Amino acid sequence: MSHSSRYQQALQKMKEKKYAEAEKQWTQLLQEGYDSARIFLHRGEARLKQRNIIQASEDLEVYRRRKGDADKNLLYMLGIVRHEQGENDAAHYFFDQAKRAGASFQPAEEALWGSLQYHRNMFAEAVSAFNLAEKAGVKTDGLLEERGKSNFQLKQYDAAIKDLLILINKKPEDLGVNECLGLSYAYTQRLGMATPFLKTARRLKSKNQDVYFFLGNAALEQSQFDQATMYYHQADSLGLAHENLFVNRGMAYWKQGKQSEASADVEKALSFNHMSVPAMKLRAEISQHNEDWKKVVIDVAIVEVLGQASVEDWMRAADARIHMKSYAEAITTFDKVIAKKPTWGEGYLNRGQAWLLLNQPEKACADFRAAQKYKLASAAELVGKHCR
Repeated sequence: MSHSSRYQQALQKMKEKKYAEAEKQWTQLLQEGYDSARIFLHRGEARLKQRNIIQASEDLEVYRRRKGDADKNLLYMLGIVRHEQGENDAAHYFFDQAKRAGASFQPAEEALWGSLQYHRNMFAEAVSAFNLAEKAGVKTDGLLEERGKSNFQLKQYDAAIKDLLILINKKPEDLGVNECLGLSYAYTQRLGMATPFLKTARRLKSKNQDVYFFLGNAALEQSQFDQATMYYHQADSLGLAHENLFVNRGMAYWKQGKQSEASADVEKALSFNHMSVPAMKLRAEISQHNEDWKKVVIDVAIVEVLGQASVEDWMRAADARIHMKSYAEAITTFDKVIAKKPTWGEGYLNRGQAWLLLNQPEKACADFRAAQKYKLASAAELVGKHCR
């Protein structure tokens, strides 16, 4: 049989997945002097299929020296070989060249390509490769983890949660999985669902600042102020420094009666954002407690200009104006309260008292009677005392 016929026969054996037989036949052809460069390419593939990585690499390099890097299948196989040899930078290079040349990747290698992209922080490309691999039937734990973490980095939090929820049952004590899963929930305003994973991450010695920040928020929501302060301190010690951390820790301190610490954190928050609405609201509350009425009025006025004043803010400002004997301004502020909450009896009651201080009993009585409709005992007393 001619060399050419035996060459074709060996190719047929490759199609039949008889890799050892094909390798043997190509070796015989080379020994007989049939020195075709493509034999090295084919024998390298046969050896690669049999996991003979070193010999496969030798054959592929022979072909590469003779023919260069133009063959897309060569590039693809060199990518596999380099990965098996632990040379991931080289593997990435060859896979990238193979992709550009239009090589078709097997599902496992598509997943490998995704992993190589992931480890180079090319997260969008990694997700695309992982999706192709999954569509072809690959769905390993490694794929789920790296795709989940890639989507986390891309801020595709729901997609990250989908993969990581499957994985967490198999890796409940994995720090990275718990961090990404917990923070994906936290960043999408699902703090209750985030907390168990964030607590596990903390137990596993997480160094992620946001883990402790959101644990602090969860504790603050539950009125666990000591614990909230502890978590915020941990976030601070890890280098977290932004407006929300200091506002929230300031609130936790304030709820514990630690006024000086609360005030210090409010000022830190304002140093990051001098127009921080939550910081100014908290400062107004502290100023009201200290009877620093002018500061109350100023902070509430700024919050109002920013369009974020609440009924509570207006009530605080109105109370401050009454203490400052600015009764007309207090009434104007109570007008805003009543416009916002027309069925809130306390608004009418307080405005009525301001009218009394302005010596306008008729207007005061109109407000007291309005408050009386909402069954406030003090309104009835004021009606009996001041109104005919």
